[in-house]
Amino acid sequence: MHKLICSPVRIRCIVLVSAVVMLAAGCGGGGGGSNGGGGGSNGGGSIDTTAPVISSPSATPDELPPIGGTITIRATVTDNIGVASVTASITKPNNTTVMVAMSTSSGSTYTATWRPDFSDLVPSGVFKIVIIAKDAAGNTTTSPLLTVRVEGPPPPPS
Repeated sequence: MHKLICSPVRIRCIVLVSAVVMLAAGCGGGGGGSNGGGGGSNGGGSIDTTAPVISSPSATPDELPPIGGTITIRATVTDNIGVASVTASITKPNNTTVMVAMSTSSGSTYTATWRPDFSDLVPSGVFKIVIIAKDAAGNTTTSPLLTVRVEGPPPPPS
């Protein structure tokens, strides 16, 4: 009885024959039965080196009032195999960073909303936002920098 066990990336296969273990490099792709395995259409497995593509990134509104508000972050993200995660990295005016997971309800448009704490709004400054997309193979891409200005409260009367 022969049993074929392949690793998830199909680089190595282990063939168990009775109680003997043999390693075979480049066994071929998936398929095949218990009689020796079969080749796949990818010639023994291929490695995904293509990063996801981010298009139409946006953060709205362009400016928050002194009393605050909600920032909506949106982008279309695609990948040749599949998108594993999309995250917005938001650097606050005080240079601390918060990571916000983005989600999709359908298709390839990812969205997140984030409401800064009131303490994030003082003093005036800029929220710097970068969208990061990752696929299952670990390929990563980032969007161009997005900004949302915040106007701090007006100065006290003199």
